[in-house]
Amino acid sequence: MIDNRLVVDLWGGYRDLGHTKPWETDTLVWVASTSKVIVAIATLMVWDRGLIDLDEPVATYWPEFAQGGKAPITTRQVLVQRSGLPGFGRALTVDDAFDWDRVIGLVERAPVWYEPGTVTCYHASTFGYILGELVHRAPDVPLGSPDPATLNPGCEGPEWETFDNGMGGIKASAPDLAIFAQMFLNGGA
Repeated sequence: MIDNRLVVDLWGGYRDLGHTKPWETDTLVWVASTSKVIVAIATLMVWDRGLIDLDEPVATYWPEFAQGGKAPITTRQVLVQRSGLPGFGRALTVDDAFDWDRVIGLVERAPVWYEPGTVTCYHASTFGYILGELVHRAPDVPLGSPDPATLNPGCEGPEWETFDNGMGGIKASAPDLAIFAQMFLNGGA
């Protein structure tokens, strides 16, 4: 997208191993960890507005998070994947993954895997939940559920409804992702 105009729209092939279902222009694709960028941007927007301090413990804004040795973990450590909490201490079920409150409870009760700040380890499944809940709990961010329009007026409409943080991944078509990227380049509009 350049100036809200689609300039490249390449797609082709098959969406199944048997080569029986052709790829379509609107085929949804699991793009996994790209939503980590979305939640990181939301977190940094809250920080930019002075609503959180990246070097303050997450538990300052979310007291229940302090359990299991997590009291000293800072938002910055989560953002750079050095929080010591790359997992939940048990495997997640599909039912868990789609129940935000259940997963947040797991995060709260999970013990750290190593001393925060000492090891860099990809937080594949905890990153989005920790930062998403932190944004939700940040003071003066009136979120009933995380809503990008609240953080950046103008970021609303069907383009935003395609995105689902879930397990740190989203499903979106290529045009949807291009629109999303252009919205950020345009300052949210």
